[in-house]
Amino acid sequence: MQEAMDRKIDALKMALLEKSSYTIYEFCLRNSMSATLFHKLMAQGLGPKTFRPGSKVLITAEAEREWKLAMQNPTGRAAEVAARSAAMLKRKATAAQQGGSR
Repeated sequence: MQEAMDRKIDALKMALLEKSSYTIYEFCLRNSMSATLFHKLMAQGLGPKTFRPGSKVLITAEAEREWKLAMQNPTGRAAEVAARSAAMLKRKATAAQQGGSR
């Protein structure tokens, strides 16, 4: 059952490779993220550029590429968020080590 679902998802991902713009759902599938994370990034000003032809929100392939580059090389607000996240992960790892060695 899981294998069939995985094959369907892989087929969908391959079909998405040829598009010039993506829905939020498609963008999230392509980038292995949840819609919740997408909306969190958007609220923080760290999401991709979007446009609205009517009521649908779309992300162009170019905006996706720009977003990926920005996430790989964060500056400004993205760098601040990345630094806070790294510090939080370090604190959690330290706490886990101290808790496990007691």
